[in-house]
This record gives sequence, C-alpha cells and structure tokens, in this order.
Amino acid sequence: VPDATSTAYYEQDGTQTANGYLFFMNVDPASPATWVQQFPNIGCGGIINCYVDGTNAGGGNGIKLAYFAGSYVFDNIRNTKVSTLVRAVNSLYQDHIKVTRIFSNLRANQTDYLIHINCLGDALILDDISCGYTGSQVGITKGIYIGPISGGRVSNIINGIVETVNSVITLSDMSMFGGYVIIDGGDVRLVKSQFGINQDGEYPVRCKATSGATGERYRALIEDCRFIKTVNPDEASERWPTADLADIKIDNNFVGVTVGKGNHRVATTSGSQSEAQMMGILVEESSGSITNWREFSHILSAAGAEVNGVTKVSGETPDFDDAFNGFGTATTEVFAGASFADSSATYFYAVQFLIDPSRRLGRSPVGTAEVSVAATSGSDSLPTLQLNYGSIAHLGSHMLRVYRGGSTGNYDKFVDIPVVSLKKLIDDGNALNGFAWRTRTPGSVDTINNNGWSGPAR
Repeated sequence: VPDATSTAYYEQDGTQTANGYLFFMNVDPASPATWVQQFPNIGCGGIINCYVDGTNAGGGNGIKLAYFAGSYVFDNIRNTKVSTLVRAVNSLYQDHIKVTRIFSNLRANQTDYLIHINCLGDALILDDISCGYTGSQVGITKGIYIGPISGGRVSNIINGIVETVNSVITLSDMSMFGGYVIIDGGDVRLVKSQFGINQDGEYPVRCKATSGATGERYRALIEDCRFIKTVNPDEASERWPTADLADIKIDNNFVGVTVGKGNHRVATTSGSQSEAQMMGILVEESSGSITNWREFSHILSAAGAEVNGVTKVSGETPDFDDAFNGFGTATTEVFAGASFADSSATYFYAVQFLIDPSRRLGRSPVGTAEVSVAATSGSDSLPTLQLNYGSIAHLGSHMLRVYRGGSTGNYDKFVDIPVVSLKKLIDDGNALNGFAWRTRTPGSVDTINNNGWSGPAR
C-alpha cells in the first residue's frame, strides 16, 4: 500500500501475495517457474526510489519485494525487515539485470539472500548495496547469491555473505567487515576489496567447486585485497585468534586460484585504519596446510602465486645489504576496548631479520636485540614494539621472527611476521599483529645460517 506522503510500501494486514512477494514482474504467480513474455526488451521497467518496511509482516518473517523475469532495474530502495528484496526466476536467460543503491537495515532473518540472481544472462550490474545485519551491527546476513551469470560486475558491497556459483563475474571494491565471500566454481575475479577477521567459523574468502569432477577445472583470481585485523574491534569475537587462520581457504583442487599481487594483511586499531601495519597473507591449500604461505608469504604476497592443489613457490627477495638494528622503543600503548589475553608478567622479546625462514638465512640485529615490557592480564594497555631498520633501504619482502619469553634470553613462544610495510608490533597476548604466537622449546633464539646474508634469496 503506497504511503500518503512518500513512495513507501508497507504490509498492513499480515498477508502477502503468493510465495510471499509483493510484486510479480513478468511472472504469473500461478506459474512462477517461467515468464509471461519471453526475453523482454531492455528497459522493460523496474522499481526505483522507494522505502520498504516489513516490520509488521505476518509471523515476523519480514517481507519480500519483487520476483521477476526480465531486464529490470531496481534502484534507490531503502528497506527494513526484508528477507529477500529481489529474486530472479531461476534458469531463465535474463540479460541486463541492474540492482543499485540498496540500503538494508535490520534484516528479517539470516537464511534468505537479499539479492538472489540464480539465472543465465549477461551484463549483470549489482552496485552500491548495503546488505545489513539482523541487529545493531550484529547478526551477519546472506547478502547476494549469483548463479550461472556469464558476465557482469558486483561492486561497492557492504557486508553480508556474497556467494557465486558457476558464475563468470567480477567482484570489486567490497567492504566485508560483517560478511565474507564464497566462490564456488566458475571464473571469478575478486579485486580491490577489504575483509574483516574470520567470522561465524568461516574464512574471509573461500574458493571451492561443489560441482567439480575429474576433467573439470574452475578458476579464481584474487588480487589487491586487504585483510584487516583490528586489535580492539567492537565485537569480542573478532579479536586476534589463538591459532593461525587463513585469509583465503581453498577447499579442493578442482579450482585453480591465482593469488595475485597486492594482497596483504593490515594490523590496525578501531577507527584508525590510516595507521595500518601491512603484512603478507595466509592461504590454506586444499590439503588443509598453510605451511607454504606461513614460510614464504613475504615473497608470495608480493609477487603473487598460482595455487593448483598446492602453491607454486617461486620468487626472489631484494638484495638486503645493510645492517638490521632490531628494536627501537618498547612500551605499552592503550587501545580502548582491547584486552591483554595472557598472564600478568614482564615479557622479553627478541627479533631476527629473515630472508628465508626454512633455511634460516638472514641476520641478527646489530643494535637492540632484546627488549622487555610489563603487561597486565585483561588490560587495554598492550605491549608495543617499534622496529629499527637502520640503513636497510628496502623495507618489505622479508620475514621477522619475533620471540617472547618470561625471562631474559629464554623464549617459549615465537611468530614469523611476513613484512610488506611495517614499523610497529602489537602484542595482545594471543597474537602479534594478528599472527598467533606459536610454542617452542624454551631457550635462546635460533641459530641463523650465514648470519649477515646480504644477497637476494631465490
């Protein structure tokens, strides 16, 4: 029912049309599996400039706006308590579908996709869509489902689960702090997007091929994406983990993944992403292993890599020909909302500059080799370590091995940090800059082979 003062749609009596949609567009509700007119022309209509409110929908299940078959436009629609906003009839060939400027608030459930396009077609455009939570910044929802589309772009998406199935599509410029991406088969490009920490037991990006079989291969390209690890997030569930979690998970070897250049992790604080510390990413191969990326992320994240079942490890570090000074200052810094997760104690830290961690090629610091910081369990004042690179000109494409222990020269934990652009290390007790501490036999630092290595490593 149109509101008297605006183009708004409300459900007043707790009932909806067949299958729960307010509008059927080129679809007969009595026969919803097909269209009334086949292959309607471009510019056949749409719904624009309106507000949809399902707050009073029957049974509290929200409201559904449009079920359609054709080249429709849906633009500038704000909505509350919606389950599915628009859905295309499955399997029909529908070109030029366009859904833009959608803002969803207080979604009706976590089971229905806001935008559901499971059909054939070309030139799909989904842009400027905020998928919404079920609550106030809580309750991740299903945002966008795309089936066998064979060309189009999905861009400027905020939050929600985005899933592509056997699609040929480009995903770009997405902000997925409250959501993640699932690429299932097809040929998909995911570029210039940013993701929060692993949520709901899921990875920021998962690549798989559910319909894959012997002789079938699919492809995904992931490039220039940021994986943000916030030390003091609004939600406690988003704090740094106690074990390393991959940023990209590859389920099986029916999909070949090109992890391109420019992908990186960011350790930052809430509201201050400009103060980011940038590091390499972790990729979990189909075997479940992250070993290749844990050891060589400083090279693979910079140069890119092909992952076809396993990662092809290749590349070269720059020529590091100057001394590494080690630590600069070490102190505590307050991060409002953070919480130091280990015991109250004075912790001792040591660092090594590594070019090849597996062969332990690199150099020990010529300056400050060890620092100590007192930390308090549960405090938002966290140990913070500044690095001093000395006269080293190239400040990326290497690994820092950092040790931590309860007494000088005796370390029972360590972590390898793949450096992209880094000056500061933050310890929240569980992890250092988002990389989980790993246990080791208590003792001194590892012996470096060829200490003072100055050439490139291949």
